Amino acid sequence: MEKIDKPTEQTLNRVVEKNFDLIKKYIYLLILIPTVIGILWQFMGLIGVGVEYLRFFSFKQLISDGLTLLIPLLLIILLALAVLLPFAEYVNNILLIAKNKIESLETKKINILNGLILIIILLMIYYCFYIIKTFVNINDPLTYLIVFLSVFYLPFFYFSGQIIKFIEDNFIEFNLRYFDYLKQPFYATKVISLYCFFYFVIKGVFWLNVYSFPDNLINIEHLNSRIANEYGIDKNKYEISYMNDNYIFIEAVLLDDIQIKKLRDNDEKIPKKVIMYKFEELFKIN
Repeated sequence: MEKIDKPTEQTLNRVVEKNFDLIKKYIYLLILIPTVIGILWQFMGLIGVGVEYLRFFSFKQLISDGLTLLIPLLLIILLALAVLLPFAEYVNNILLIAKNKIESLETKKINILNGLILIIILLMIYYCFYIIKTFVNINDPLTYLIVFLSVFYLPFFYFSGQIIKFIEDNFIEFNLRYFDYLKQPFYATKVISLYCFFYFVIKGVFWLNVYSFPDNLINIEHLNSRIANEYGIDKNKYEISYMNDNYIFIEAVLLDDIQIKKLRDNDEKIPKKVIMYKFEELFKIN
């Protein structure tokens, strides 16, 4: 049996030096990327309150915001790569089958096929948004798994199978290719990665909504009491839209229930007013 030499100390030093030089070469990205992400995040947060509130932009918070968002974004990107790379191979197999058969189809059938694919894509997009909106408060991973299977995974293979069945008469060939894909190494890892990607994307969407203000901070109750005393607004008629290290932005509805109902019945937009507090007010306990 051939002997494998262990890496020498000199070799390891060269590897370390090479990686260190690479880090030095691109070290500016370690500062630039979080800063850019922080700018975009704060920009979107203030725009959500109102364009005129961009004047309250905080430069001191850019890097901290960027780093806080960069970590989950990197996780999502890594999961996406783990998912998309194997699925790209699978989709490519489907396209190869289609390419071999589609040349024999008439133009009318090709148009019908394109229409069916477009309808399926639109329906799946709508279905995904509907499920995400409906299951916003799900916390059980098992339920997420069920939703994941019903929303994406099973429909993906079912509809792709139906499309291939439409393209070629012999559906057995597609099934054989499909099960060949199932037998590929690390298939379980691919399934788990896809599930985790779906799970974290949904969690991430709604995490962005609550990121500006944690819901388990007891200081919020003091702030709620102050808003009630100073403005007489019920807790269900305002929300903390955004915060930075200088200000807290609160959007409130100053109408009574009858006025709100009337606007909703007429499909009219409910006007909101903005209340601002300095960030330091959060820590004042009266």
